[in-house]
Amino acid sequence: MCQRFTGMLAFINTFIPCFSSILHPVFQCITQANTSKEFNLTPEAISAIELVKKIISDRTILYNPDYSLPFYLVCDSSNVAAGGLLYQVDIFDRTPEGLQKIANKYGYVPDDISAKQPLKMLPGVSTGKNTTIIREFMTNPDLVEKYDPLSLLDNKKTMTEKLEFLKNKIPIILPIEFKSKTYTSSQIASYSTMEKEFISIILMIQAFRPYIEASRITYLLTDASNVLWALKYKNSTSKLSRQLLKLYEFSANIAFVHISGESNMADYLSRMVVVPDSTGDNSDVEG
Repeated sequence: MCQRFTGMLAFINTFIPCFSSILHPVFQCITQANTSKEFNLTPEAISAIELVKKIISDRTILYNPDYSLPFYLVCDSSNVAAGGLLYQVDIFDRTPEGLQKIANKYGYVPDDISAKQPLKMLPGVSTGKNTTIIREFMTNPDLVEKYDPLSLLDNKKTMTEKLEFLKNKIPIILPIEFKSKTYTSSQIASYSTMEKEFISIILMIQAFRPYIEASRITYLLTDASNVLWALKYKNSTSKLSRQLLKLYEFSANIAFVHISGESNMADYLSRMVVVPDSTGDNSDVEG
């Protein structure tokens, strides 16, 4: 019965943030049952099931992709799972006419048009740093500037200039799909932090391959600067070299862009979430 439930959830996992992390206790119970032939749900697994039931009963908005806009794929990894969010950004002028265009196109007006959170999801908005961009895996590197109309990836501009310009804009974040995947026990035990970060990028690119290959350009955002170094210089361990070869399978324009850790929206998708225990108290499970 539990396997049927998780199998059903697999059909709608793209609507469930932290899917793999939330159900990690349940998957552990199923794995142990396959070994010991006895199935027992732990209190953590029961709480995880209740939590995911609550999530799927809430309203979650995902948007259909607009292939005239660039895609943004933000990835991150924890010790137990990889997570990713594919989204697009539609930008409007911060004027009454701009607000009317948002209402006409999306049927609502943002409650707080001064919120800073959407700005953190734009590549190039990273306090105090020049933006590292890896173009080695692009068939047309010039597309980076073409699909950056706000010039946020222009390192000649200071962060103050970029933020001043964005004061007159309203970015609308359009989530398309969530993905998360738990690592195997051998991967958890044998892979370093850098290797897990690298593998998380490969897993998310493979998961979103249909979108990426159909898009004009995809900006892949990561806070793992060491992984960007490995991508640029292609001088890494044999494990990473094998994973690196998988990137050459794609005939797509993927620009790898560095973002600050606090801007990484995929961070929580790869973390173990807070699951209430049987007593009703909350216990943090470290990812």
